[in-house]
Amino acid sequence: AGLQFGGELPLLPPSDALEISTWYEGRVRDRGGAYGVLDDRVLERVSHFLWLKTIFIHVLPDSGRRIGLGISAGTSVDADRLNGYGLGGFLPLTSDFPRNIPGYYYQEITARRFVLVTGHFGVPLDRDKRFLVNVLGTTALVSYVPGLDQPGSFHSGVAAGLQYNSPIHAWNFIFSYGYGIEAIRSGSCGAHSISLAFQYDLLARHGPAQPGPLAPLPVFKH
Repeated sequence: AGLQFGGELPLLPPSDALEISTWYEGRVRDRGGAYGVLDDRVLERVSHFLWLKTIFIHVLPDSGRRIGLGISAGTSVDADRLNGYGLGGFLPLTSDFPRNIPGYYYQEITARRFVLVTGHFGVPLDRDKRFLVNVLGTTALVSYVPGLDQPGSFHSGVAAGLQYNSPIHAWNFIFSYGYGIEAIRSGSCGAHSISLAFQYDLLARHGPAQPGPLAPLPVFKH
């Protein structure tokens, strides 16, 4: 259950957006208890999750530059290693509640509490605004699910990418490179990732995918 104000369109070229929402989810299993070879792991029968999501995106109409800021935070009661909050990865449009950190594996971090801040900036390279350079930075403060702890409570990542929008916004793709600053690899910190996202709009022939003003309602006279 949730209460949501505003929202963001699921499009790779983002449009103006504002969202403030809060959500609750309860998960119930038919049984709980210890498991594993040595019974050293525990599943909770009932777990509760409460989180907040905020998004602000603005596209400057003349220059086409894009700025965005997102803040999300969550807490839980009796979360375990199979249902805790998953943070990590950098795959857009894969979730209504993305917790992306560039350079990390997908949902590499399992948290019972977290605060995640993301900033984004995009600049067109040409007059038609088909090619854009995007940069993104993310940092998270994490309290881990017991048994899945990592050194330190902060995890950060940065990413840069090239985006192309077709003339009628029918298809778009983003090629990105990400670096996970605190991701642990081979006994040290630092991880690299490369991602490619592609989107095709089947309704593009009916007009641009970007939202516009609402058309006036027809007036009927008798």
